[in-house]
Amino acid sequence: MSDACDPGEGKCLSLITKSSVWKHATCEEKRSYVCKKMKKGVEEPQIVPSASKCAPGWLEHGTNCYKKVEEPNGWLGAWHHCVWEGGDLLSITSSAEEGFVKDTMGKDTRFWLGLSNLKCDDVWCRFEGGSQKLTWSDGETMDHTNWASKLLER
Repeated sequence: MSDACDPGEGKCLSLITKSSVWKHATCEEKRSYVCKKMKKGVEEPQIVPSASKCAPGWLEHGTNCYKKVEEPNGWLGAWHHCVWEGGDLLSITSSAEEGFVKDTMGKDTRFWLGLSNLKCDDVWCRFEGGSQKLTWSDGETMDHTNWASKLLER
């Protein structure tokens, strides 16, 4: 089995807020990141706003909670930290969510997205060889994309 952090094998994506570019990087690079989890007690989107159901240190947006982590970590370390916190690395499912996260992270920041070609389960992510497709680590479908058309050709 390959190590998920071997250079040239695992491809992980980060977002650069200044240019709005989603960019490939080697998974061991150190970056800030955002953890995401569903608010407690929320199963369906709510029409009427309610009191925050996010834990202290987490920001509320829509039906989810977000935690900005500024201490740099590799992609796998960032993923483990988010899972330990009860969430996952950020998956972006809409332009509104992408805008919220860019505003939260600040200008000209590179941070990890939960998008990679690693195969993740409940406890580990790994590269299994071949040309695996990019997927969100939390299993979200890739309905929203915002990258240059040639980015995925690499």
